[in-house]
Amino acid sequence: MKKTIKIIILFITYLLIGIESGQAQTMTGSVTQPCNNNGAISVTVTGLTLPINYTYYGPNQTVVHTAINSTTDVLTGLGAYQFSGPNNTWYVVASSNTTAIQTFTLTNPFTIAVSQTAAICPALGTVQATFAGGTSPFSCTWANMTNFLNYQSNPAVVSNGPYQLTVTDGANCVVTLDSIGVYSNSNVTGSITTTPANCTNGTAIVSPGGGTAPYTYLWSNAAVTQTITGLSQGYYSCTITDALGCQNVYSNYGYVLQTVTLNINTTPNNPTCLQNNGSIISFVNGGTAPYTYLWSNGATTQSVTGLTGNQQYNVMITDASGCTGIDYTYLSSTTPISVTYSTTSSSCTAPTGGATITPIGGAAPYTIVWNTFPVALTGPSISGMASGMYWFNVTDVNGCVQTGSAFIPPVSTINAYVNNNAILCPLTTGSLSASVSGSNPPFTYAWNTAATSSAITSATLGGYSCVITDAVGCSVTKYGSVFQVSPINVGFNVTQASCIYNSDGSVTAVPVGGASPYTYSWSNAQTSAIANGLNTGYYYVTVTDANGCTNNVNNTQVFVGYNAANNSCYCTITGTVYVDANNNCNHDPGENGVPNIQMHCSGLGYVYTNPNGVYSFMAPTGTYTLSETIQQIYPLAACQTNNQLVSVTASANCSTTVNFANNIIVLHDLKIITSDINMPVPGNMYTQKVIVQNNGSVVENTVQLGYVHDGQLGFSNCTPWVLAQPNAGPYPNWYEITSGFPSLNPGASTVAFINYNVPTNIPLNTLVNFYDTVSYISPVSTSWLSDNTPWDNLNNHQTAVVGSFDPNFKEVSPQGTGPQGYILAKDSILTYVIHFQNTGTYFAQNIVLVDSLDPDLNLTSLHPGYSDHNYTTTMKENGVVKYTFSNINLPWQSAYGDMLSSGMVSYSVKLKPNLALGTQIKNKAAIYFDYNAPVITNTTFNTLTAPLSVKEINKDVANSTLFPNPTNSFFTLTLKSTKAASGILRIIDISGRELISRNVDLVPGENNLTETTNLQSGIYFVQLKTTDLQIEKKLIIAK
Repeated sequence: MKKTIKIIILFITYLLIGIESGQAQTMTGSVTQPCNNNGAISVTVTGLTLPINYTYYGPNQTVVHTAINSTTDVLTGLGAYQFSGPNNTWYVVASSNTTAIQTFTLTNPFTIAVSQTAAICPALGTVQATFAGGTSPFSCTWANMTNFLNYQSNPAVVSNGPYQLTVTDGANCVVTLDSIGVYSNSNVTGSITTTPANCTNGTAIVSPGGGTAPYTYLWSNAAVTQTITGLSQGYYSCTITDALGCQNVYSNYGYVLQTVTLNINTTPNNPTCLQNNGSIISFVNGGTAPYTYLWSNGATTQSVTGLTGNQQYNVMITDASGCTGIDYTYLSSTTPISVTYSTTSSSCTAPTGGATITPIGGAAPYTIVWNTFPVALTGPSISGMASGMYWFNVTDVNGCVQTGSAFIPPVSTINAYVNNNAILCPLTTGSLSASVSGSNPPFTYAWNTAATSSAITSATLGGYSCVITDAVGCSVTKYGSVFQVSPINVGFNVTQASCIYNSDGSVTAVPVGGASPYTYSWSNAQTSAIANGLNTGYYYVTVTDANGCTNNVNNTQVFVGYNAANNSCYCTITGTVYVDANNNCNHDPGENGVPNIQMHCSGLGYVYTNPNGVYSFMAPTGTYTLSETIQQIYPLAACQTNNQLVSVTASANCSTTVNFANNIIVLHDLKIITSDINMPVPGNMYTQKVIVQNNGSVVENTVQLGYVHDGQLGFSNCTPWVLAQPNAGPYPNWYEITSGFPSLNPGASTVAFINYNVPTNIPLNTLVNFYDTVSYISPVSTSWLSDNTPWDNLNNHQTAVVGSFDPNFKEVSPQGTGPQGYILAKDSILTYVIHFQNTGTYFAQNIVLVDSLDPDLNLTSLHPGYSDHNYTTTMKENGVVKYTFSNINLPWQSAYGDMLSSGMVSYSVKLKPNLALGTQIKNKAAIYFDYNAPVITNTTFNTLTAPLSVKEINKDVANSTLFPNPTNSFFTLTLKSTKAASGILRIIDISGRELISRNVDLVPGENNLTETTNLQSGIYFVQLKTTDLQIEKKLIIAK
């Protein structure tokens, strides 16, 4: 039935398209209402050429009559089936040279309502049906779809399982209702306690509760004892059965940690189309060599070749002690096909538009299929189409595929907007007016208030819509609102704190406007005009006047500074992290400091050493533990101890010095990052930034670089690097640098800007790909493997063609696969880039980025990276990172352009070890431009892939329908759940960015989740996730 529902929903979508297209063919008909499988639908069509195919879409079946040599047809033998009320809608499509569509309604002879009383095992549940309409008496048959037992009574005591109910009334009419779930509860519970494994000696014990003893046990590894031993790391579940046969409803899960961590990274090489020329190479550190490898395809070597794409591969690596690590890599596939398109406009009253696509690359001939309904059109051109977005699929003779969409515009251009009316509180009515220009005036107006003029007055607070139609019947809908703004402006008189740790600052709020008296509500709970006893920091106040009006949100924030000249309330703990050349733990002349080392002071947080290796903390009176986060390349000297205890007493000019002596290991460690400066927009210039960092300990002066793009965008130039084409004939999109690359000192970076011309006729949402490689010696094609961390010497960057974008955004690498952003499960290193742009009207003097790290990230592994501008990094104990750009004086966009008005900062951080698989990593940042309200970026989204032992999705529950799809503004996700549950509904774009997220509550039975969006045209993914359920659907927005 659920498959049929999906077909119906798809049909509804294209029914709407067909209506809008103004098709001239007609269908009429009649119905015979069902009683006992005797319902019928009779249809007659005009305007179609014989023979005709008639397709009947019903709630529980689809029937096709093919090649009928008649303009009339009848479907008989229809029963009464209750889907969502007394009426069942049938959709009939007649198709030959064109299509006729009509809907018919069958009404059931009576309706059924089912209630149930849950039972506690071992008792059975009770179900009861009641009826509206029909003729008494009613007889019921409850058919269990799992054990095939039938129950004839009403009410009925029944066993657990899904049921179909068949009811016959006194007139011998029959109605069927299914998808009834009966599940008794159980009071059997259990919890699992584990001990870590080193490496194969972990244990797990389950503690039962409830039910009736004695208990039996069945573990996921087939063990049947209460305690299991000799375990490796992983998840273990146990089903508990009591003496009466009752079981815990949900299996208990325990995770056995492994004390030794194998850090695994992989580098994939995606295959071309359907070919098996893909490969994956794995890298491992930690544990004890030698290592053995076991891939999911049976390979036992460090690298695997001959792989096909669009599937996941995993590798289990075992060290000499039996410790294991698992890594998951998804291989997608590349395609040599790119597409351009041209269109002709469509009338708004009849479908007269067309589109033609031109494939390039791959191997001709091409098979082109358009996603049109009910007939999927083929060939490079479509005609007789209404305005809208049309999706296509191009396949060449080798099976290579490219997808995209072509937008057929309307014949008219209408430029219109409805002004928003801001009225001063406490007023509650305003006016709205529509401003319009276009190619075919005059225009008519239809407001949702039934007004027909270009303006409306006396409009109460709220949202309004207006349909604007031109002389040839084209129309657009625009939206506006009447909303209140505050008459109150608040000024602030600030008295700064006398010292950074003193609580003697104050702020006086001075409201102007509105009606006195005023009330005050400060973020620290004070309620008078003056907030006293303040430390340095940001404070917020809500001022309410006598009419209940409050100050605007951008007029609530004030910063309390401190007297930086007064250092009497703290003691400076400072020192240098340096390379101790003679291993005497004295910082001797000529021993260089080590930059960018993370230092931690208990209770105060984290800082990073400056270019000279110097760090400092301002500490109030107390005792602190001072420690260095040890890097592989800079281990502590043998004479140096970490975790130094430091006691200080605050006083003026107090300073305590604690140096840290390090050794140095000679390592080559380059890293390459590719990031978007802006997004590719058709007809515009797209700019990306490529950064090469030297994270090693030696000067790199023979850096080699390779760079490839997929050819869909037009390469323009690269500055300041000079990219050469080694073989432009057969490989026009391949570039390299083999000499003249800037020399890089340890910790240094170099950056290039690469510009592309985006074709005007490239479809929106087209994915474009870039591949770059860096190595410290030639040849780059193989020597990257000799780097200390070779997995970050390659970068596969993918971005999407868009219509518009927000210049303040955050991105993560790896993005992961799919909208879930699936990433490696073992100690993955995530690289984040935060982009910011001054879109104001004057220089931004100071910019602060506040980034709250996901709690599943390892704070001690945070490594600040490249930025366009000088900055300092601090991090609190709770993982709130602050990147401060002091006196940056960033120009504004409208006067200085995109490049000069923007900036970025990158950083890398590791996941915490032994996270629960399926863990979601989300991050977003707040960008403060001087004292303005913060700009909040998008949320990046990654998910750890789950191993085979993790609980699988309940496939029966996960069946669902998303409709209408395509849609222009709203959709409904329909699903059936066997129990109540709470979850999260998300909308994610094709780059993996989370755009919408909200909590939802499911009830037993059918659930309908409706979401309204303002997304631009494109491809998105709708995700619903609960503890036991995960649903993902592709959503197409077509406007």
